[in-house]
Formats: sequence, structure tokens, C-alpha cells
Amino acid sequence: MSCSYYQFNGDYWCNKTNQRVAEAEYYKYCRDYNYDECPIYRKEESSGCFITTVCCQILGLNDHDQLLDDFRNFRDNVLQKDEKYYDTLKEYDVIGPIIANKILQDKDQKEMASGLYQNALKNIHYSIIQKDYDKAVEKYYIMTLMLIQYYHLKHSYNQIKKENYHYKDFVPTLAGHGRKRTKKLENPNLI
Repeated sequence: MSCSYYQFNGDYWCNKTNQRVAEAEYYKYCRDYNYDECPIYRKEESSGCFITTVCCQILGLNDHDQLLDDFRNFRDNVLQKDEKYYDTLKEYDVIGPIIANKILQDKDQKEMASGLYQNALKNIHYSIIQKDYDKAVEKYYIMTLMLIQYYHLKHSYNQIKKENYHYKDFVPTLAGHGRKRTKKLENPNLI
């Protein structure tokens, strides 16, 4: 997932500075998940929900689409406040950005994003609206497992899970925003 300020208009462009971005900076900061190291971006917090956010971005939906806002609210006011969801947050912090990046690299990313939005995310959203939070988590987990299978991430996923998602100290209010792995995977080529 690229930086929220990045836009491609036939050239690399930063909407925050309203200037062209040099190709080297694009590859260093804007393009994947390194934008939090960018001096221009650094002051803004990530909004999280990586799989959901990347699907909405690909489909050209507003960053404050109702579905995105409801997912963020669900993360902040339900998942982060209930201990039974902490493992879900830990897992998503690590695997969510990996899957989002795979979707962005997918040659059929538009079809993938559309399919996920229509067939999974709207369904999960319905459960959130109905306040059936356990069902929403279950549906999200099933979608995530299907994407792990589709993008051949099972080995990496099992390794991450076995190592407690590479967490040392877990702070619930910071969880669910995606995070960098603190430890190298055994076989990074699988990601």
C-alpha cells in the first residue's frame, strides 16, 4: 500500500507538498510500507485496516468511505478494548500489510479488490453494523486465511503465528494499525 499522499498522474506526485517526487524517493518511501520513515509523511499516523484500505484505494473510494470509517471504529472501540480480540489484532498487524502488498502487486488487483469488497468486506461490515462482533471477526479471519492460501503465504503465516506474531510488548491501543516485523522471516522470499 502506498502513502496516502502519493498519487500517480503520469508522474510520481506528493499531494502533501504538491510537488513531483523523485523516482528514488518514490521507491524508498512512497511505494510500500516505508512511508512512515519519510520526513514528509512522518507526522501523520497510519489509519490502519490495511486489506480494507487497499481495496478501497484500488477502487477509488474516499478514505472516509462509510465502510472504512466503520471498520476503524470497530478496531478502536471494540477490538482494542476487549482482551479476547488481542490475538486477532496481533495477527492482523503482521499479516495484514503483507497481504495488502500482495494485492497491490497482483496483476488483477482491480478484480481482486472488487471481489473482496463485494463478497467479503460488505458482509463483514454488515456484521459490524448488527453489532455481531464475534461473527465479524470470524468472517475477517476466514477472508484472511483465504488470502493467505491464494497468495501462498501459509509457511510465513505459520512461522509468524508460532513466534507470537513477533510481539514483545503488546499495547492494545496501538494495535490494528499494521506494524513492521521486528524479526526477519526464515524465508523472506515467501512474502
